[in-house]
Amino acid sequence: MTDTRQLASRILTILIVLYSVGTGLLYFRTLFNTYPPAKPDDVVTWESRMQALKNEIPEDQMTISYVSDWDTQGYNKDVHIEFALTKYALAPRMLVRDLQSEWIIANSTENDFIDWLSPQIRHPFTVQEFGNGLYLIHQGNK
Repeated sequence: MTDTRQLASRILTILIVLYSVGTGLLYFRTLFNTYPPAKPDDVVTWESRMQALKNEIPEDQMTISYVSDWDTQGYNKDVHIEFALTKYALAPRMLVRDLQSEWIIANSTENDFIDWLSPQIRHPFTVQEFGNGLYLIHQGNK
């Protein structure tokens, strides 16, 4: 009887180990298919999107203003995430949500956003478009 119990116990242990390994492999396959190594994550994608804009801002400008759909439509999660990603991409510069800085990043997909923004910033100003609703505005006489 003891031999039968030991055999059953060993078989059960082996089955549990095989089940655990199989489940782990299935989970790994699902994870690998969802996040393949060749696919860049959202942070890397956003940072590369901001690179051309970042290169246009003089290195001595440490405070940059930021305005977005948040200012016209109110807060939503996606707009807040884009603000956080932009702060990360521009580090060590400080990004502030106002229009006081000489350089302003505008992030909006609204067609009339620049028309809404224009009366609120110092003249003269120049606007550079970087695609997908991303603009860099230089305000003032400099």
